[in-house]
Amino acid sequence: MQRARKLAVKLLLRQNLYQIKTDLYSLDCRKHILIDSFQNYAKTSHRPLSDFMQPGMDECIVIPIRGRFLILYDNERLCFSRRRWSIAHEIGHICCRHDCDGPLQEAQANVFAAELLAPMVVVQELYHRGHICCPLDVSNLFGISAQAGQHRWDELLYSDFTPLPEEEELLQRYLPLIHAHFSEPYITVPPNRATHTLPILL
Repeated sequence: MQRARKLAVKLLLRQNLYQIKTDLYSLDCRKHILIDSFQNYAKTSHRPLSDFMQPGMDECIVIPIRGRFLILYDNERLCFSRRRWSIAHEIGHICCRHDCDGPLQEAQANVFAAELLAPMVVVQELYHRGHICCPLDVSNLFGISAQAGQHRWDELLYSDFTPLPEEEELLQRYLPLIHAHFSEPYITVPPNRATHTLPILL
């Protein structure tokens, strides 16, 4: 499980972080991972939605294409927090190089998703500063579900968490974001969001 945790931290360290809540759509994955909804991808590729969505399909899937990975999710069935978790979970499968979806692989992908969306070293720092005091605070601040927020809260209080060196480095990247978020209102603009166009791969 520690490998999945390290991989998530490594991915975060590669980012140009501009807010506490992880922006999954602006992640620098070296152009290996593309993210879109079933609905939008079908529209932009001029193909029927039935080409991508079939009865009984998962709400979020990964399609490997010529050395890259296309993550597609159901924008109509997934709420904001579940969509974020599902995408992070699939990124975890990719980064961990899983070739099956067994119990171990699913657990590793969940560890990765939790660390990517709510890094424990940051959760711990926020708790010590008094910025979070309950699971709902964790859910709201990091954009995760109430269940995921509760699980992260339980890990914070009841697990023996010791930051790795790379997590200490990551915390230093987050400290200015924490200060800005809790000092005064500010506006963030995602990098290149306005000019982002997803290439058609299928």
